[in-house]
Amino acid sequence: MADFVTPRHSAVMERLRRRIELFRQHHNSCESRYESATLERLELERQQTFALHQRCLQAKAKRSSKHRQPQAGGGGDQAGPRATGGGGVVLEDSPSEWFRATEPALRNADGVLRSDSV
Repeated sequence: MADFVTPRHSAVMERLRRRIELFRQHHNSCESRYESATLERLELERQQTFALHQRCLQAKAKRSSKHRQPQAGGGGDQAGPRATGGGGVVLEDSPSEWFRATEPALRNADGVLRSDSV
């Protein structure tokens, strides 16, 4: 019955201090890794956003050059939902046209629209 010996209070407190210190060290190492991973992720997102913006601008320029060619050659009117200024330059694109141009990049591998991109 007397086989069980209660540890002394100082031994219990010392084990508890060591355990807390291990948790603190682990937290500090994880925190630094998390911060560096966050910076890398933000940089990658910035690069992807820039690439998407460039694709959008290229698509817009390509559409604009296609609209200029028929008007310069024949002078025929082109009916469409866009507002054009002198020389057939597109003044404004609708948000739905922008979305259609960028939609493939906003979808994940399964073809579902990513919630973080909207």
